[in-house]
Amino acid sequence: MATISDNSNHPIAIAKSSQKPCSLLELPPELRNSIYELCFKPVGDENYCNFNAPKPPEFAILQTCGQIHEEAIQIYQIADREYWYKTHFWIEEETHEQVLASAKSVRSEKVHLMNRITIAVPSKVSPGSTRYLEREDGFFSMTRTKPGRPHEKVKQIKWAVQKRPPKTALLTILSGLRTHWALAK
Repeated sequence: MATISDNSNHPIAIAKSSQKPCSLLELPPELRNSIYELCFKPVGDENYCNFNAPKPPEFAILQTCGQIHEEAIQIYQIADREYWYKTHFWIEEETHEQVLASAKSVRSEKVHLMNRITIAVPSKVSPGSTRYLEREDGFFSMTRTKPGRPHEKVKQIKWAVQKRPPKTALLTILSGLRTHWALAK
């Protein structure tokens, strides 16, 4: 119930709350934690996610009430970090400019959290071949497929970088690849 009054000695008005108690909060804490974990479970495939359309855990339940927010925020934060670390993000475009535009479209702090990124671009030098730039576990590698053999990759180079470099490092590498890979404009 809410009490409403003013400074002029008017009678105090008492409003009855029409809100029913939350039945979720009546469950044991262990069961609520399991429910929160299910709420934050990623939707979709961890092995393939479009770089420009990530689907991190939803946080709507955190906005329902203060107690739920307080109980579930740490579970959400862990689920969010795991999502960005475990999910394999892909950029598949036809031209170098499209790849750069896709890479620029995602917020820097999210790119930094991504552990697995694959960028695929058709080669203009070798029609039917695709060039790949892959980042995983602190390494970048470049591979390509042979024309007519899309599942047979040939590794060209692999190099170590800081565990999860910032977005600027990714964009710098992509800018340099245009001439190295002879990619379509």
